Amino acid sequence: VGALAEMRRVLKRGAPALVTVWSRFREDGLAGALVSDADVPWGEVARYYHFYGPVELVADCRAAGWREVALSGERLSSAATWLPDNWFVRLTA
Repeated sequence: VGALAEMRRVLKRGAPALVTVWSRFREDGLAGALVSDADVPWGEVARYYHFYGPVELVADCRAAGWREVALSGERLSSAATWLPDNWFVRLTA
């Protein structure tokens, strides 16, 4: 929410922003929905990631002060068979 609020703060009123996040349903189907935070291998290190559900993502954007939030999802991996594995929000300040 802090990062979303900072984006909102630095953009001019009416300016758009696009945010993409990994879905909780990414590779483990519904089992993955139970995992909201994880350290994901990235080269030789692990990076912390928060995995979003669509309702939570929209709620965090609204909590950060965005007045227009348009959500969409996309399946990018073959493991995501019926839900998006990435969420996108187009935000307007």
